[in-house]
Amino acid sequence: MFLTAKKVAELFNVTELTVYRWAKSGKVPSFNVGGVIRFDYDEIMEYIRKGVDEK
Repeated sequence: MFLTAKKVAELFNVTELTVYRWAKSGKVPSFNVGGVIRFDYDEIMEYIRKGVDEK
């Protein structure tokens, strides 16, 4: 399943702009589909799990 920046922003409780900045910098895994940034659900969940594990 693919997520929009809006959905990722809701998961992290941040703005969509922050999510776009994270994607551009490579902080969160993302990919481009026809000029639109999307996020793979499983990769985002893994990113969240790793973040929690590292604390």
